[in-house]
Amino acid sequence: MPTLAKYTETIPLDDGTIILAPILPDELTGSILTDSDILSLAELHNPDRKAARATWRALARSHLGKDVAIGYDKTGAPHVEQGGIHISVSHSRNLVAVMIADRPCGIDVEEKNRHFEQVADRYISSEERLLPQSDHPLFMAALWCAKECAYKYAATPGLDLLRGIRVIATDFDHHRLECRIVKDGEKDKILDLHIMYRKNCLIVHT
Repeated sequence: MPTLAKYTETIPLDDGTIILAPILPDELTGSILTDSDILSLAELHNPDRKAARATWRALARSHLGKDVAIGYDKTGAPHVEQGGIHISVSHSRNLVAVMIADRPCGIDVEEKNRHFEQVADRYISSEERLLPQSDHPLFMAALWCAKECAYKYAATPGLDLLRGIRVIATDFDHHRLECRIVKDGEKDKILDLHIMYRKNCLIVHT
């Protein structure tokens, strides 16, 4: 019987791990999911969303084991109940990404050919449009991923993608981005982000 590892790519980081996989069938995920995972799947009626959730939970279980409780935080993002472990999850139609770290983290994956220009005014400011390499074909995709990634890292409900998260540097040559998280009453946080490419997808992570 095929094992989960055959279909996954594990990327070690200095302070964590990224696990990538396609959307996996039930026969691969079922044996590793816990009763609480299965209850979580029962909340979903869309089969595609259910398959994506089963996949990311199976990937997380493959790294964390079955004894770690996985819930959701105040933003609705996955949260590991055990202190000192942080998780972030994202998926496109065909790729699932799970980041597990010993610090707050964020990851986002998007298909490169998504029509970001249709919603660009909602998340790209006039200042960001003047950034170097703003003519790069993946500029809009990268800024969307960067802001989604920073939103997950910040774990602050209602943080505005246009004004609360600002991309301040782009470097596609070295696969790096930099953004500023702006919260009322708090010191701004500068966040270094990393870009990866897998098939037709763009991935940005902390």
